[in-house]
Amino acid sequence: MKKEAKSLEDILLQIGNNLYTIRHVRRDKIATVARAIGVSHPVISLVENGRYKSINIALLYRLATYYKVPLGYILSDGADKSIFDIHPRYIPQL
Repeated sequence: MKKEAKSLEDILLQIGNNLYTIRHVRRDKIATVARAIGVSHPVISLVENGRYKSINIALLYRLATYYKVPLGYILSDGADKSIFDIHPRYIPQL
């Protein structure tokens, strides 16, 4: 059975949901994350809401590095991860 390809909008929403979840579990503020990776806070908000169409691998890499998670985790569709994988206890604060 062939899987139907996801739309760009669906992919951006999934990435945004993953990043939002990580940030909230860690209890980070948008401004803190933005300052740490060198972007404005509206960029983080737009990414988390799946509305940042200019997303690139460099930005995703900086977010993955900041959160200390594999890049693939941010890109994941959620089927292979658990909230326990991103609990603040397991993700050291910078």
